[in-house]
Amino acid sequence: MNTAQSASERVILRIENLKVVFQSSQGELRAVDCVSLNLKQGKRTALLGESGCGKSVLALAVFGLLPKTASVSGQISGLGHEDLLNLSPEMINDLRGESWFLSRKIRMEASILFLRLASRLPRPFV
Repeated sequence: MNTAQSASERVILRIENLKVVFQSSQGELRAVDCVSLNLKQGKRTALLGESGCGKSVLALAVFGLLPKTASVSGQISGLGHEDLLNLSPEMINDLRGESWFLSRKIRMEASILFLRLASRLPRPFV
């Protein structure tokens, strides 16, 4: 295996058996249940799924931005840390913006508008 290939296969963020449960007056709500994935250096990754399936909750768990009503278990490692779930709030804040960022989702209406406009453009511009 050459050096360029091995660098692109390097895992920079590993999520293993991640579970996020919210406590409410009506009981437990499992928002994320046993998710595992690896993000590799130099690769783009997108989380796709239906509305309400847990994509945003997964991202917020990685960024340490869930409310106190959330219970998170599993393991998130990477960015030089073996256990991102147990880092202090100060250390998580240092990582945010420096090593990672969260891109907010586009509203469906905006996506549809973009697709309509793109379909009207001459082929070289799409």
